[in-house]
Amino acid sequence: MKWSKQQNNNEKQLFIENLYKSYYDKVYIKINSMCFSKNPHDIEDCVSQTFLVALKNYDTLKVHPNPKAYLLKTASNITNNFNRTYSKSILKRKNIDDISIPSIEEHVENTIIDQKIKDESIYTKIMSGLNKEQQQLYFLRFIENMSYEDISELLGTSNSTIRMRISRLKSCIINEIQEILK
Repeated sequence: MKWSKQQNNNEKQLFIENLYKSYYDKVYIKINSMCFSKNPHDIEDCVSQTFLVALKNYDTLKVHPNPKAYLLKTASNITNNFNRTYSKSILKRKNIDDISIPSIEEHVENTIIDQKIKDESIYTKIMSGLNKEQQQLYFLRFIENMSYEDISELLGTSNSTIRMRISRLKSCIINEIQEILK
Protein backbone atom coordinates (compact mmCIF):
# COMPACT_ATOMS: atom_id res chain seq x y z
CA MET A 1 0.00 0.00 0.00
CA LYS A 2 2.79 2.42 0.91
CA TRP A 3 4.60 1.50 -2.26
CA SER A 4 1.64 2.38 -4.53
CA LYS A 5 1.18 5.70 -2.74
CA GLN A 6 4.88 6.48 -3.20
CA GLN A 7 4.64 5.46 -6.86
CA ASN A 8 1.60 7.74 -7.30
CA ASN A 9 3.49 10.66 -5.71
CA ASN A 10 6.45 10.02 -8.02
CA GLU A 11 4.11 10.00 -11.03
CA LYS A 12 2.57 13.30 -9.89
CA GLN A 13 5.97 14.86 -9.36
CA LEU A 14 7.25 13.70 -12.76
CA PHE A 15 4.07 14.85 -14.50
CA ILE A 16 4.16 18.33 -12.91
CA GLU A 17 7.91 18.66 -13.59
CA ASN A 18 7.30 17.85 -17.27
CA LEU A 19 4.46 20.38 -17.42
CA TYR A 20 6.69 22.96 -15.77
CA LYS A 21 9.54 22.35 -18.19
CA SER A 22 7.22 22.35 -21.21
CA TYR A 23 4.95 25.27 -20.39
CA TYR A 24 6.72 27.53 -17.89
CA ASP A 25 7.65 30.08 -20.58
CA LYS A 26 4.13 30.21 -22.02
CA VAL A 27 2.55 30.55 -18.58
CA TYR A 28 5.04 33.26 -17.61
CA ILE A 29 4.38 35.24 -20.82
CA LYS A 30 0.61 34.95 -20.35
CA ILE A 31 0.77 36.17 -16.76
CA ASN A 32 3.28 38.91 -17.57
CA SER A 33 1.02 40.23 -20.33
CA MET A 34 -2.05 40.28 -18.08
CA CYS A 35 -0.62 41.27 -14.71
CA PHE A 36 -1.18 44.89 -13.63
CA SER A 37 1.94 44.73 -11.50
CA LYS A 38 5.18 44.53 -13.43
CA ASN A 39 7.07 43.44 -10.32
CA PRO A 40 8.84 40.14 -11.22
CA HIS A 41 8.08 38.74 -7.76
CA ASP A 42 4.34 39.23 -8.25
CA ILE A 43 4.50 37.58 -11.66
CA GLU A 44 6.51 34.64 -10.28
CA ASP A 45 3.98 34.26 -7.44
CA CYS A 46 1.20 33.93 -10.02
CA VAL A 47 3.26 31.39 -11.99
CA SER A 48 3.91 29.37 -8.82
CA GLN A 49 0.22 29.45 -7.90
CA THR A 50 -0.65 28.20 -11.41
CA PHE A 51 1.55 25.14 -11.06
CA LEU A 52 0.37 24.60 -7.48
CA VAL A 53 -3.22 24.46 -8.76
CA ALA A 54 -2.04 22.03 -11.45
CA LEU A 55 -0.51 19.82 -8.77
CA LYS A 56 -3.67 19.94 -6.65
CA ASN A 57 -5.77 19.04 -9.70
CA TYR A 58 -3.41 16.33 -10.95
CA ASP A 59 -6.16 13.74 -11.44
CA THR A 60 -8.14 16.11 -13.67
CA LEU A 61 -5.12 17.43 -15.50
CA LYS A 62 -3.56 14.04 -16.34
CA VAL A 63 -6.65 13.10 -18.39
CA HIS A 64 -7.26 16.59 -19.78
CA PRO A 65 -7.10 16.63 -23.60
CA ASN A 66 -5.12 19.89 -23.65
CA PRO A 67 -2.96 20.48 -20.55
CA LYS A 68 -1.47 23.64 -22.08
CA ALA A 69 -4.93 25.22 -22.41
CA TYR A 70 -5.76 24.13 -18.86
CA LEU A 71 -2.59 25.76 -17.51
CA LEU A 72 -3.11 28.98 -19.48
CA LYS A 73 -6.73 29.26 -18.32
CA THR A 74 -5.61 28.63 -14.74
CA ALA A 75 -2.89 31.28 -15.15
CA SER A 76 -5.48 33.70 -16.51
CA ASN A 77 -7.83 33.10 -13.56
CA ILE A 78 -5.05 33.47 -11.00
CA THR A 79 -3.83 36.68 -12.65
CA ASN A 80 -7.35 38.11 -12.73
CA ASN A 81 -7.71 37.40 -9.01
CA PHE A 82 -4.34 39.03 -8.37
CA ASN A 83 -5.32 42.07 -10.48
CA ARG A 84 -8.52 42.60 -8.49
CA THR A 85 -6.58 42.64 -5.23
CA TYR A 86 -3.79 44.74 -6.71
CA SER A 87 -6.22 47.29 -8.18
CA LYS A 88 -7.95 47.76 -4.84
CA SER A 89 -4.64 48.26 -3.04
CA ILE A 90 -3.44 50.76 -5.67
CA LEU A 91 -6.66 52.74 -5.53
CA LYS A 92 -6.41 52.90 -1.74
CA ARG A 93 -2.81 54.11 -1.90
CA LYS A 94 -3.24 56.64 -4.72
CA ASN A 95 -3.87 60.21 -3.69
CA ILE A 96 -6.53 61.90 -5.77
CA ASP A 97 -3.99 64.62 -6.63
CA ASP A 98 -1.73 61.98 -8.21
CA ILE A 99 -4.37 60.93 -10.72
CA SER A 100 -4.37 62.81 -13.97
CA ILE A 101 -7.11 62.74 -16.55
CA PRO A 102 -5.77 64.10 -19.83
CA SER A 103 -7.73 66.84 -21.58
CA ILE A 104 -10.46 67.06 -18.93
CA GLU A 105 -9.64 70.77 -18.70
CA GLU A 106 -11.07 71.21 -22.19
CA HIS A 107 -14.51 70.33 -20.89
CA VAL A 108 -14.65 71.72 -17.39
CA GLU A 109 -13.12 74.91 -16.05
CA ASN A 110 -9.76 74.42 -14.34
CA THR A 111 -10.57 76.38 -11.25
CA ILE A 112 -13.72 74.43 -10.42
CA ILE A 113 -11.98 71.11 -10.97
CA ASP A 114 -9.01 72.08 -8.83
CA GLN A 115 -11.30 73.09 -5.99
CA LYS A 116 -13.67 70.15 -6.12
CA ILE A 117 -11.43 67.25 -7.09
CA LYS A 118 -9.53 67.52 -3.82
CA ASP A 119 -12.62 66.22 -2.13
CA GLU A 120 -12.07 62.46 -2.31
CA SER A 121 -15.79 61.78 -2.29
CA ILE A 122 -15.94 63.11 -5.88
CA TYR A 123 -13.51 60.44 -7.00
CA THR A 124 -15.56 57.80 -5.23
CA LYS A 125 -18.77 59.09 -6.81
CA ILE A 126 -17.19 59.10 -10.26
CA MET A 127 -15.81 55.57 -9.89
CA SER A 128 -19.12 54.23 -8.57
CA GLY A 129 -20.81 55.65 -11.68
CA LEU A 130 -18.60 53.53 -13.94
CA ASN A 131 -19.16 49.89 -14.83
CA LYS A 132 -16.41 47.29 -14.26
CA GLU A 133 -15.05 47.56 -17.82
CA GLN A 134 -14.85 51.36 -17.53
CA GLN A 135 -13.13 51.09 -14.14
CA GLN A 136 -10.61 48.66 -15.62
CA LEU A 137 -9.92 50.98 -18.57
CA TYR A 138 -9.60 53.95 -16.20
CA PHE A 139 -7.12 52.06 -14.07
CA LEU A 140 -5.03 50.87 -17.04
CA ARG A 141 -4.97 54.18 -18.91
CA PHE A 142 -4.94 56.85 -16.23
CA ILE A 143 -3.44 55.18 -13.17
CA GLU A 144 -1.01 52.73 -14.77
CA ASN A 145 -0.45 55.11 -17.74
CA MET A 146 -0.52 52.25 -20.23
CA SER A 147 -0.54 53.07 -23.94
CA TYR A 148 -3.57 52.34 -26.11
CA GLU A 149 -1.54 49.63 -27.84
CA ASP A 150 -0.62 47.90 -24.58
CA ILE A 151 -4.22 48.03 -23.35
CA SER A 152 -5.56 46.63 -26.62
CA GLU A 153 -3.01 43.81 -26.49
CA LEU A 154 -3.80 43.07 -22.85
CA LEU A 155 -7.56 43.00 -23.40
CA GLY A 156 -7.37 41.28 -26.77
CA THR A 157 -9.20 43.98 -28.73
CA SER A 158 -8.22 46.34 -31.50
CA ASN A 159 -6.45 49.60 -30.86
CA SER A 160 -9.31 51.58 -32.38
CA THR A 161 -11.83 49.86 -30.09
CA ILE A 162 -9.77 50.82 -27.03
CA ARG A 163 -9.47 54.43 -28.25
CA MET A 164 -13.24 54.60 -28.73
CA ARG A 165 -13.95 53.06 -25.31
CA ILE A 166 -11.55 55.44 -23.58
CA SER A 167 -13.08 58.39 -25.44
CA ARG A 168 -16.51 57.30 -24.18
CA LEU A 169 -15.03 56.83 -20.71
CA LYS A 170 -13.73 60.42 -20.73
CA SER A 171 -17.16 61.69 -21.77
CA CYS A 172 -18.78 59.66 -19.03
CA ILE A 173 -16.35 61.04 -16.44
CA ILE A 174 -16.90 64.59 -17.66
CA ASN A 175 -20.67 64.14 -17.42
CA GLU A 176 -20.31 62.73 -13.90
CA ILE A 177 -18.15 65.67 -12.85
CA GLN A 178 -20.56 68.17 -14.35
CA GLU A 179 -23.44 66.54 -12.47
CA ILE A 180 -21.48 66.62 -9.21
CA LEU A 181 -20.50 70.27 -9.69
CA LYS A 182 -24.05 71.46 -10.28
